[in-house]
Amino acid sequence: MASTPLLLSLPTEVRNLVYEHAVPVRRLAAQEIVDVEWSRAPSEGRAIPGLLFVNKAVYQQTIPIFYSQAILEVTPIRPPSFIFNALNGPSHQLDLAAPLDPLFSFCPGQHLRWIRTVHVFTGQRDAINAEAYEATLRWLLDHTAVHEIHLSSRLMTRLRRSRVDLESAFKLTSSMPFAGRPVYIYSRSARSTWELTRMSELKKALRGRQLPELQIYLFKPDCEHDPLLDPRWDVRNNDDDERLTMVDAVARHLDSFQRNHTALPLLMPNGSRPTSSPDEYLYQVCFVLGTDRQYISTHSPWP
Repeated sequence: MASTPLLLSLPTEVRNLVYEHAVPVRRLAAQEIVDVEWSRAPSEGRAIPGLLFVNKAVYQQTIPIFYSQAILEVTPIRPPSFIFNALNGPSHQLDLAAPLDPLFSFCPGQHLRWIRTVHVFTGQRDAINAEAYEATLRWLLDHTAVHEIHLSSRLMTRLRRSRVDLESAFKLTSSMPFAGRPVYIYSRSARSTWELTRMSELKKALRGRQLPELQIYLFKPDCEHDPLLDPRWDVRNNDDDERLTMVDAVARHLDSFQRNHTALPLLMPNGSRPTSSPDEYLYQVCFVLGTDRQYISTHSPWP
């Protein structure tokens, strides 16, 4: 490429602008995906752009931009059923998303950490496991700089085998700092019949308490747990007053945190947030606690 020396002689800011326009958005996938919403030949394409093959210097300067613009496609792993047959359910130290590590081993870890956009599909034809979904969220939070997650409609039917860890949620919210990075999770599909039925059951089990429209997850990177769902989304008709009192305490902290979080003015009055796809709406938010400034300083996509 005869113009390469001229390109490399440009000021860094100008060079980055050139790379931004020259490096196309690509989709990255490493799993077998049977979801009807998944496309083998998406409009963005899957081929590695030729600019990354020019020379080593151009590659090193463009690879962060390539991955920061790329869309990672992931499916939650389906855990074997025997894991949930134990009396106390699966251990919190058991990582249900561990099989994702070898699947994405082709991609260097430092490259994954530039990923900001993820689409989650399903690799099975029946309902996914809620615990596996939450473990997948943890894997993404641990291995990428994800900012937006987009779900296919099948991801909105999640069957939970064990209870939300209410005690851990209570401890986390009781000592929770008001600093966290929000990860926005979108859907373009209306709530499924199953989910609407489940919401109706939850409202009865809450005994007059309000079920929020927006599902909130909390995640602390140095914690051994997967993202913790707002326990109001896991109440049961046979929950005693002691458990519901703890649910109320966690809910007060979550509602206060949501009201005071500086990023939430980005949300529209109806709970949605503008995205590149106007038919999407905000479905969930995962707050990654204690990472605002650290995230900004250590996950810059620019060389």
